[in-house]
Amino acid sequence: MLYLVRHAHAGSKAKWAGPDLARPLSAQGRREALGVDGTGPGVLELLTDPALDRAVLCTHGEVIGKAFDELQLAGIELSDPPRWPKGSTWILQLDGGQGWKGTYLEPLATEPAEQDPLPR
Repeated sequence: MLYLVRHAHAGSKAKWAGPDLARPLSAQGRREALGVDGTGPGVLELLTDPALDRAVLCTHGEVIGKAFDELQLAGIELSDPPRWPKGSTWILQLDGGQGWKGTYLEPLATEPAEQDPLPR
């Protein structure tokens, strides 16, 4: 079993004026995330590595799309239609080496920070 997450270290909240879900990756996050040049078969090979059991893999939406193309060709059984918004997670399991199962986890919804009612 492993966790495939579309997320990585993001830029500073204090310096981002837009919604948090749209905040871009920081330089560190870009280094931590797998590159967008990965191939579907290459990602599938990575997902089958026994050393990654219970690992959390963070990557770009493009790479997750390529992975799902391959997983669907392999006959993955999904809990939900394939999708991968920012912050979402897929739990992927190779069932005894026979077939893939995928369970979708929605991104966590966070409440916006409360504004200080007294201006300073």
